[in-house]
Amino acid sequence: VVRGDQKSEKVMASIEESKELHKAILDYMTKLYANGVLNEDQAHKANGIMYIVDEIDRIRHVCHNVIDISTQDQTGGFSYSAKAISDVNKSLMSTLNMYFATLEVIATGDVSRIHEIKNIKNTLVQFNVNIQNRHLKRVAKGECAKELTASFTELISNIDRITSNCDNILEAVNGHLNLNELRAIEDHVMPSELSL
Repeated sequence: VVRGDQKSEKVMASIEESKELHKAILDYMTKLYANGVLNEDQAHKANGIMYIVDEIDRIRHVCHNVIDISTQDQTGGFSYSAKAISDVNKSLMSTLNMYFATLEVIATGDVSRIHEIKNIKNTLVQFNVNIQNRHLKRVAKGECAKELTASFTELISNIDRITSNCDNILEAVNGHLNLNELRAIEDHVMPSELSL
């Protein structure tokens, strides 16, 4: 990833879009609470939804960190080996699959896949440990720059954070919460001036 290239600019634009969406959701939920239109059960569900929204926002922060780490490495004159890039791409693709599967659980309320998705996290944790070990072996052989070891570790740690955020979301959903519940709350109790 190079800051300023087409792919990274697209990612950065998505990150900014996500930030604006998070702010809009916070404003919306604040209006819900401030107007006292939620009963106790609805407020509990709305709190759960806010927890999930905050976890998704944490993923946005992590994505920004990944871009920053990659940019710093390249502006420092270093680049990752092809093997390191391949390992990181495999980890990122598996993490992306976990993220989309988690979003599907949120949207549908179908908790039947939670165990399967959590297994992806467990597999990824071990895979990421192996990635770091392989990087250290490449450094010892002179195949990777030792100067990249700290940032490589930070990059993998950030990818791990995304899987942890997904895991936290799955725990919150726990078969009791989905976005359709917020829509139902809006349909029944929201004054029209509070709608997004």
